Amino acid sequence: QRAKVQTHSLTTAVDILYTRQLQGSHCNFVAASQSLHSNTVVTVNGLNTCIRFSIPHKVMHPGFQQTQGKTTEAAEAFEKVYKSVPQSDIAPVALYDAGVLYEQDREWDKAIKTYALLYQKYPDSRYTFDALTRWGGIKERLKDYPVAAQVYEKAAEIAPDATLREETSYRALSMYEIGKDLNGFYTHYKKFRDKFPEDRRMLELTYRVAVSRESVKDIDGAKGLYERVVLIHKKSGADA
Repeated sequence: QRAKVQTHSLTTAVDILYTRQLQGSHCNFVAASQSLHSNTVVTVNGLNTCIRFSIPHKVMHPGFQQTQGKTTEAAEAFEKVYKSVPQSDIAPVALYDAGVLYEQDREWDKAIKTYALLYQKYPDSRYTFDALTRWGGIKERLKDYPVAAQVYEKAAEIAPDATLREETSYRALSMYEIGKDLNGFYTHYKKFRDKFPEDRRMLELTYRVAVSRESVKDIDGAKGLYERVVLIHKKSGADA
């Protein structure tokens, strides 16, 4: 099948060819091909999508990135790619890679803004779930646990499979506990319990929730949870 090619004009300082295997998880930088015209962005349908764009060549050298931390310029180049071809297959990939590079350079606000844009513009992209989990991870690192919980919950809603949905939901629930929002912890525990009653951590989780209810003098709530712990333990013993 013949590949479809689109070209878009760009102001180019140094031409670099960006190649990503759409079935892979990492991007590769290679020298610009002489077969491509200068000052263009080229999108090719298929497994490979190639884009030529402006970026200082020294930034592309891995050793320079590691020693100098100059990844922000590469991230900005990826954002330029997105803005140039927002309807192409490469657009969500470029946004995701931009966010990862901003994150590597500890540009937290820029990384979050990029991940949020990816979620807004391409909610069905295969990269959006990973973008949301990284966004939640940034908020967790910054100890903004309420927002981290909300972002993880969004990620759980679009998780590509049941296992990731369960794990991401548990991570969201944990944010309420770590952030000492005990009422939120209790509320979301019940939601988690209803969705994933067979979760392998349910006995321990229920016990932790019971302790938290006791700490806020919710005696009836704690009593009911402790009783549930006993029932789960008995059931697990019977199943064994």
